[in-house]
This record gives sequence, structure tokens and C-alpha cells, in this order.
Amino acid sequence: METQDYVSETLDHLGLVAGVCREIGISELIDKHCPSDSPDQIVSTGKALEAMILNGLGFVNERLYLVAHFFADKPVELLLGSGLKAEHFNDDRLGRALDTLYETGLTSLFAKLSRRTLEVLNYRPQRGRQDATSMSAYGRYNSEEEEVGSKLHITPGYSKDKRPDLAQVTIQLICEHLSGIPLHMEVLNGNSSDSESFRQVIQTCGEQLRTEAGLLTIIADSKLYCEEAIQELEAGQFK
Repeated sequence: METQDYVSETLDHLGLVAGVCREIGISELIDKHCPSDSPDQIVSTGKALEAMILNGLGFVNERLYLVAHFFADKPVELLLGSGLKAEHFNDDRLGRALDTLYETGLTSLFAKLSRRTLEVLNYRPQRGRQDATSMSAYGRYNSEEEEVGSKLHITPGYSKDKRPDLAQVTIQLICEHLSGIPLHMEVLNGNSSDSESFRQVIQTCGEQLRTEAGLLTIIADSKLYCEEAIQELEAGQFK
């Protein structure tokens, strides 16, 4: 008489997260703008991003080199697609995916994902909240190097996460004020000025936020309040 082996796998809330990723079409959108550079590639950049989202929202948030271990007891094919295994999501593949996303342009990719999310929800926001925070970075810094072009400068600055001993980067977000859906994201140098970066977003992305996202009002702290910024807000038909 044959015996059948049973395997227990942990799904928890990750099925809901994977379902939302699938409904939005995250991997398809990312792969459209970040095509594969290798015919032997098993995990696309979009699937790698979905895996990192699941890991980040998986309560334990394993480090990059432990993501494969994180998926070891999860139903990977159910969450991420047929033929995929936990060992496919190693730190080498995920690291190369992050490089690809960075080289393609994080801000533009994020904007496309945000617009797609609003389309799926059939929602057109009118008010957004703008703010910035700092995030400490571990590892190799480029603080001593000269700032060149769009290369992110990991350098000391005013630490909002109470780690002045570490170099940092700055993250700026504009989120819909009720749902908290992020509409704009930009990663900036660690010593960036909120006053300057807030104005630059209005200058470069204001028209897109108004016409594509539907924003009519932007709420921010006093860093945005100056004569030049007010004039730019009015020119962009914001309140």
C-alpha cells in the first residue's frame, strides 16, 4: 500500500497581498518597462519585486540574503506563479532586480504603478499630503565622493530616524490624504533640503499630478510655504 506524503505550507495573509499584486498587475507593468536582459532568466524583475513586497509585508521582513529562506515554507507557486521555487529568489537575483529598477528610474516606475492602482480602484483623488523623511543606510557610503548627475548620494544629514551616526538617504512622498495611497515617491540625497525638494516636485511633477492623478490640493508643512512655492502652486492650479 502506497503512502502519500503531505507537506504543510504557511500562507497566512500573504495570499491577500499576492492577490492585490496580481489585480494591479505589478509584475506585468514592471516587466513591460524593464524587459529581460537574459534568455535564461527564470525570475523576471517584476516577479522579483513582488517577492520583495511579500517579504516586506510578511511580518518578519527578512534581509535580502534570507528571502529564499523566508519562502522555504510558503506556497511559492500559488503566491508568485507556476514553476517558481524559493531558491530562485536568492540575493543575487533580487540584487540585480534592484539594480535594474534603479537604472530604469524609480520615480517614473512608481508613478506608473500608482496610476495603475488608481485605475483598478476607479478612484480619482483630489487632495494629497506631501512630506519627507530620512532612512539610515548600512554598508558602503559614497559621502566622500563628488555628487555626479542623478547618482544617489548616501551622506550625513539631519537624521529624522534618530541615527545621526549613520549616513542616510531622504525619501519624499505625496500620498492621498484619506486612503494613504502614495501618488509620488522620490529618493533623494541624504542631506537634501525639504524646502528645495518640495518646490522641485511641484515644478517637475505638478502638472502630471493634477492631470493624471487628479490632485487639486497639496497639503504640506511650513517647508513648502514661501513666495516662490506659492506662485508655482497657483500656476499649476493647486490650492
